[in-house]
Amino acid sequence: MTKELNPNPKNLDGAVTALEEYLSNWEKTCIKDNPNRQHFGIGMYLRNYWGLWHHSDLAVWFRNNYQIVHPDDMSGIILDRYSAYLNGKEFDIWAEVNEYHEYWKKLELFDKMLIEFDSSLCEHRKLLEAAFLKRIP
Repeated sequence: MTKELNPNPKNLDGAVTALEEYLSNWEKTCIKDNPNRQHFGIGMYLRNYWGLWHHSDLAVWFRNNYQIVHPDDMSGIILDRYSAYLNGKEFDIWAEVNEYHEYWKKLELFDKMLIEFDSSLCEHRKLLEAAFLKRIP
């Protein structure tokens, strides 16, 4: 009989329990040693299987409790929490949540700067076009 991954964990503890029950020893070792390298492997599987791109219970839990809205961030937190569990270490979810929030704030600021830069380039281009058109007889 093959093990099945719980299709609908309700929260982070439920996700960790599901992983503990489902993953092979080899997969656990990979996550234990370096959870960040699992983004495109088990991380992608979890994002898709657990409906983190949609409104699954787990995705809603992350949004409602921690204002984590991106599925990549959700799976990253899950894998980091599971790695801490495997290593017998404490996991400070608020420290991790704050890192994601800071990342998105910086990205938002960067996007604003790009928009402003692009706008100024557009204005500059309009001025150049107007000057060029004046020179055409």
